[in-house]
Amino acid sequence: MDQDQLLQASDSVRTWLKSKDAEDRNAMISVASARNPWFEKDHLEFAIMQVADAFFDPEKIRNWLRDYTVNTTSDEKSIGLILAGNIPMVGLHDVLCVLWSGHKALVKLSEKDNVLIPAIIHRLSKEYSVVSDRIQFADRLSNFDAIIATGSNQSADQFEKYFGRYKHIIRRNRNGVAVLTGKETSAQLKELGTDVFQYFGLGCRNVSKLYVPVDYDFEPLLTAFRDYDKVMLHNKYKNNYEFNLATWILNGVKYMDNDVILLKEDASLTSRIGTLHYEFYNSQDELRAKLKESEDKIQCIVGPESYDSDALPFGSAQKPELGMYADGVDTMQFLIDL
Repeated sequence: MDQDQLLQASDSVRTWLKSKDAEDRNAMISVASARNPWFEKDHLEFAIMQVADAFFDPEKIRNWLRDYTVNTTSDEKSIGLILAGNIPMVGLHDVLCVLWSGHKALVKLSEKDNVLIPAIIHRLSKEYSVVSDRIQFADRLSNFDAIIATGSNQSADQFEKYFGRYKHIIRRNRNGVAVLTGKETSAQLKELGTDVFQYFGLGCRNVSKLYVPVDYDFEPLLTAFRDYDKVMLHNKYKNNYEFNLATWILNGVKYMDNDVILLKEDASLTSRIGTLHYEFYNSQDELRAKLKESEDKIQCIVGPESYDSDALPFGSAQKPELGMYADGVDTMQFLIDL
């Protein structure tokens, strides 16, 4: 595989993805949205623009690859990929890691997201035909050397059972969390709303839990989140919101409501669609210790630099780059070491 040709092909795909007047690109979006009601067209546009700039920019790819030594003389391996489908193109990063590591990918798509990734890979192979030999889509996986599988905690148990004898990466449920200090500006709180509401909160990088200081004033947050009232036009989101509201009322749960999302105090990192959990902290040291205990369940932390220099800025949870690996496991190094 010629790296320079693949870089040129990637740049062409990047241009195509960003060309809102391209008929085949727009047809891809329409079909994907029609097949999965959760794939709102505005969210698909967001995802496509993000993928275009983060995964197909030649300069970003070069910078990413500088951290690795790909042995082009070693035997290529066949890598089985079982992709999730909770948000658009969530498995594309794994596919590209296999491609750039010099191996071949045998991909089992999720039924929830079986349009976008094949269309993008097809476009990439049109620009560089070698790609079509290195990425194959299949309903069943067989004859592979290693596997990367993403799913729920329940499906991960099954993956461990069936694929444990292979070299593998098996991913389970994780969530994004946000740390607030009470000093956030209204603009920052609105950006946080993107982390909460993008893809209706279905992604493992979406913020599903807030950590706030004792005596935190929620009114500015609730006000900022009202700007995302468009989610209530989506029947599935609205139905979830109304079901949770009715359940909480019947069970006497103490909650806050701004007609867009429901908030309740809860220790769980995982919140239902249309809801958001929060928990109070007394000091940042106490909070760091708590988050350390749950690090195997946290995908990312959003918050101010004053809390942690590695925390993601508000509004960036669903903007991963090539070097940001799910569950903190370096997928590229795993593939290179096979």
